[in-house]
Amino acid sequence: MAALAGATIKPQITVDPSDTSVIVEVGVVKSLTPSTSTAAVVETGLGGISKKRLSSQEFNFGWEGLITDKAILTAGLDYAATNLPPTLEIQMHAEKLTGARVETMTITGSEGEALGYSFEGKFLASASATVPTVTLANTFFVYSDGAISIAGSTTAVVKSFEVTVSRSMDFVYGTSLAPTSLDIGTTVISGSLEIEAASFAETMTGAIAADAAEFVILLSFTNPITDETMLITLTDCQFNAVDGAVDPESSLTVTKSFDADSIAVAEVT
Repeated sequence: MAALAGATIKPQITVDPSDTSVIVEVGVVKSLTPSTSTAAVVETGLGGISKKRLSSQEFNFGWEGLITDKAILTAGLDYAATNLPPTLEIQMHAEKLTGARVETMTITGSEGEALGYSFEGKFLASASATVPTVTLANTFFVYSDGAISIAGSTTAVVKSFEVTVSRSMDFVYGTSLAPTSLDIGTTVISGSLEIEAASFAETMTGAIAADAAEFVILLSFTNPITDETMLITLTDCQFNAVDGAVDPESSLTVTKSFDADSIAVAEVT
């Protein structure tokens, strides 16, 4: 039997399959990394006797792609009503992962590159399914499509950014090896901006006062092919660390790390 070739694989994500059941456009998918593992309990008795029994299974997935539509990012965001990420049904060609949730979502962009996203998460079970029919309606967003505002100012030359939305996530087990549900913790939002700097004074803004004003970061990208605008809003932000770097062949850049209280992704028409 020939190995499954990447060029033939058709992936799909359905958000909230038991309720609203929305199939989101997954964009240009760059990689898929499902994995499973089994833990064991070892008991040792008198006489040096040791026995091992399987005790639990874990199911994890990774997913990386380019953003063609802001809807894919809803898979990693919290529902406002529940403060929990949505349940997903993830189809990796003819294998369907059910009870899946995103543990960490990362959104990235840099000069001359496409806007990317990645998911790391857990799922509860899998089963065979019919290969989905996949259509790609939009072209992907690239960094040059964008405008970035920090605290209302667009003067900073931002060379790259990264936003991470994460929460703790643990399997819950009953009387079988397979998990029955997921115990999900509070969502944390963080990120970084790489900025061209005119002086080393820019590297001092990481050491801010406890009462320093919080600010808003706006990441806005308009696809010139489709006229769609994706707006990512990070509110109540605070810088927590700044690193500078320069060498004889480059200009001074600073990487400013931040925390945010909330994130919203909207489509502006």
